[in-house]
Amino acid sequence: MAEKKKAPPMPAAINFLTGGLGGIGGWLVVHPFNTVSVRMNLATATGNTEGLGFVPFFKNIVKQEGAMALYNGLSAGITRQIFYATARESPCPLKTHTP
Repeated sequence: MAEKKKAPPMPAAINFLTGGLGGIGGWLVVHPFNTVSVRMNLATATGNTEGLGFVPFFKNIVKQEGAMALYNGLSAGITRQIFYATARESPCPLKTHTP
């Protein structure tokens, strides 16, 4: 039987790039929910607890300020992910599970 050839290691630049892009992609999904949760906490701190459920609060922000208001402050999150995700993900090559 022929032996299986090992795949060549992935270049470090590819690991670096995919780590950063993965972090940014994840933050694009999470950021609107984070924005709503922060605003809910601020509303609670100021004593404004009317309609404080997540979905009503989410809808209220979109209705009053538009959907893009959920992405206010996104640049700070992306900047953090550029450094954090690339530092966390890129030094480790992709590992495969072997039984």
